Amino acid sequence: MRFLYFLAFLGFTSVMYSQDLIYPIADIPEELKDNTDAVVRLQETLIEIPDHKTLYREETRVVTVLNSKGLRHINAVEFYDDNTKILSLQAIILDAFGNEVEKVKKGDFRDVSAVDGFSLYSSSRVRYLDFTPTTGFPFTVIFTSKVKTVNTAFIPSFNLYDNFRTSVEKTFYKINAAPDLGLRHKIIDSNNDLEVVSQDGALTIKASNIPSVLKEPYGLPIHEVVPRVLFSLEKFHLSGVDGNAKNWKEFGNWMNTSLLEGMTALDDNTVAEVKTLVSEVKTDEEKARIIYDYVQRKTRYISVQIGIGGWKPSPAQEVHDLGYGDCKGLVNYTKALLEAVGVPSFYTVVFAGDEKRSLEKDFTSLQGSHVILAIPKDDDYTWLECTSQTIPFGFLGDFTDDRDVLVIKPEGGFIVHTPKYINDNNLQEIDGIYTIDVDGKLSGNASISSYGTQYDSRSGLIELEEKKQKRYYYNFFNSINNLKIDTISYINDKYKVNLQEKLVFTSNNYASKVGEDFTLTLNAFNRIGRMPKKEIARTGSFRIDRGYKDVDVVIINTPKEFKIKYLPEPIVLSSDFGEYLLNVELINDTSLSYRRVLNINSGTFSKEDYKAYRHFLQSVAKYDNSKILLEKK
Repeated sequence: MRFLYFLAFLGFTSVMYSQDLIYPIADIPEELKDNTDAVVRLQETLIEIPDHKTLYREETRVVTVLNSKGLRHINAVEFYDDNTKILSLQAIILDAFGNEVEKVKKGDFRDVSAVDGFSLYSSSRVRYLDFTPTTGFPFTVIFTSKVKTVNTAFIPSFNLYDNFRTSVEKTFYKINAAPDLGLRHKIIDSNNDLEVVSQDGALTIKASNIPSVLKEPYGLPIHEVVPRVLFSLEKFHLSGVDGNAKNWKEFGNWMNTSLLEGMTALDDNTVAEVKTLVSEVKTDEEKARIIYDYVQRKTRYISVQIGIGGWKPSPAQEVHDLGYGDCKGLVNYTKALLEAVGVPSFYTVVFAGDEKRSLEKDFTSLQGSHVILAIPKDDDYTWLECTSQTIPFGFLGDFTDDRDVLVIKPEGGFIVHTPKYINDNNLQEIDGIYTIDVDGKLSGNASISSYGTQYDSRSGLIELEEKKQKRYYYNFFNSINNLKIDTISYINDKYKVNLQEKLVFTSNNYASKVGEDFTLTLNAFNRIGRMPKKEIARTGSFRIDRGYKDVDVVIINTPKEFKIKYLPEPIVLSSDFGEYLLNVELINDTSLSYRRVLNINSGTFSKEDYKAYRHFLQSVAKYDNSKILLEKK
């Protein structure tokens, strides 16, 4: 049977290589060039799985690059390691008329370590096309490769697009698997762009003449836009071990017994060291905080792409001795230290990134791009991001928040949702005061206190050198002309996940001279930023991924030689997208209290709502620019 499948693989190879290699630009339909950086002229993929520990993959990818932004769409790269072998590799470069300009053989591809300089992953390497066009744009790359791997737990999915602004002229994907392996698939194609046929134990997918998709402001991420087909086997092989799983619970059992078992072993000296660290504390949370701090101080993170470095974590003791690891190694190491002091925790698989992506909970397969750690707490979990040396204990931030993840418990795998940081969690408070003198100069100070994802986006300021910190604030306070920052200080309360920034600054000519009077824009500290781009014909729905709340309370002192005229009326705006409140009150003849609250809601909205959202923000921007007149007495 295996021989027959391999013959089928060779037969398909001969078909692929008999294709006409001439791809003149003139043959591309005009509708595929609109709003496009690259055109996939042909994408052919064959997957052959003759048994549970053999997978052959052959690719032919023909990409016409229309401009410099299209270079990233070539995707002429193959990873390999001890379990994955590159059987052949070639690229042919054509000019705009389809004439061959250059042929790049396997030995001419750049061959580098995937994680250079780290002994844990010395066998993980990558070959990629290092090509700089000398004939200008457009040009075409014909990339072909053949790969064999013993890892069948991860079957490459079919994705109609790799990126936005890529059109597809023709794509074809075929997968054959031995009948006893239990090949399963899931089609994600809301627009019915794909032709999917299952026949004689093989699955084929076709599509043609698909225009590019634009990345629109607040648009959905590519993984929610692109039609996809996912694959998995009930019987598979990974990292030297066999597996069998029909559901997430069975899959978690397999990960426990085959990938994680024995990896948390530590020597006696290491165990004694960490037990000493927690000898004075009693609760599991206090122990976990101390261990987490220890890991952050002792180790550093190295990036290893999924599929390289394997899915099995490095032994905990090895990470302890070396002082570094990838996400799998560091999570397993933290888990081992917690285990040594009697605190249970669970290895957890997640799709990471600020664009939220959940595991497909109704389709069991090897998914995810990252791992984190879950510590049980009552009926919930405390979550640890083990790759950061600075993130607070129990805080995930926008890298792994609000998504379905796979928690690996002793009794199996379970889909769980990570915390969602909602508006009040993502709070920024500005408490400030500024004074305007008789020349219009502003002298002020501000305390900025941030929580949740607003903490996440600002806490990195502490690590910057002063020059870069000031550059950030010049941009943040871009409504204050001639800004001069005198002092900056920080208080980072990791226990409360709160950052406090304190600044003292001045600005010459902040108030605008009008004859003998001044006009003063009240909101000096926190005006709304750039407007979303105006779109006449939006094509897709839009999303506000994370809501937030800003509360600004500022005391404004004016010179006694002037009197305050025309206070703005209180403003309250309310919409599906959020609320805005503005209130200005007179404290005395020369002082004002300015209070501003902006509350933005998260959610997914129709394309028809985009205009209303933009109008809401325009109204906020209008009132953020409210002015008063300071009239000379």
